[in-house]
Order: sequence, then C-alpha cells, then structure tokens
Amino acid sequence: MEVFETILHELKGSFSEEFSLIPGYRVQVSAGHGSLNPDQLEPTRHLAFRRKWLKYRGFNEKDLAIVWAKGDSMEPTIHNNDTLVVHLGRNKPADGHIYIFRNGDELFVKRYQSMLGSWRLISDNSFYSDLDIPKDDQHQFDVVGQVILIAKDLGD
Repeated sequence: MEVFETILHELKGSFSEEFSLIPGYRVQVSAGHGSLNPDQLEPTRHLAFRRKWLKYRGFNEKDLAIVWAKGDSMEPTIHNNDTLVVHLGRNKPADGHIYIFRNGDELFVKRYQSMLGSWRLISDNSFYSDLDIPKDDQHQFDVVGQVILIAKDLGD
C-alpha cells in the first residue's frame, strides 16, 4: 500500500506541475436574455489547462474563470451550454472581440464594436437586434471580461 501511495503522490505532483486548474462557476451568461446566479460564488468545478499553453498565450491562471452560455443570440459562434473561458483582466473592450457584460443583476455575452459616442453590442445571430449603449449610459454596464476560448460539445 505504501508503494501505491508514493506513486499516487508523484502523479499528483507531476499533474500540478504540468496543468493549472481554472475555476468554473455555476453562472450562465446569456446569449439572449441575461441571467445570473449570485448565490453561487464558489467554484463548482475546475477545468485543467496546460501551463505551457497558458504561458504561450500570455495568460495568468488567476485572471481566468469558466462560465456557461445560455441562449441562442450568439449562434453560430456560441451555442446554448457552451463552456466559455473568460479573461477577467481584459475589461477594456476592443472592436470585434466577445465580452461578458453586466448590467445590474444580468450577465450577457456579446460582440463589441465602438461607435461614435456609443458602444454597439452585437448578437452574432441576425434574429437579434444590436444594442447601442450611448456614452451617458455606459456607466451602468461593467465589462466583466473577454471570452478567450469557447468549448463545444459535438454529438450526443
């Protein structure tokens, strides 16, 4: 039994040297109408990412969080229940990138475009209208972070 415990300890050490565990929260960000579960602040699961990949991309693991998409307004880019890795340190939006925005208790995911005097929040699904946020109303919105990775389930 002692040999088994030694091997298990070495494997755990090897795993933690090669992989970083990014926290996932029981939060759904709307790709449609916003939703937030404010009582779920503790991570409910973790996903492993290679430290080498994080370093290559210039990401600090402490800046990353995992949430899930809800709705269809960002299809075909993001589908309902897709896993989103969000860089919480990137909260100054740049044109063409996808961000998580907060307005009150609502979280939603949209593509950002800077317009003259306003923000345009774009749904990739053409069924939904763009949302223009005038400069005077932008203080009501927080940019939570940039979506840097979308994980999709393929098949049943």
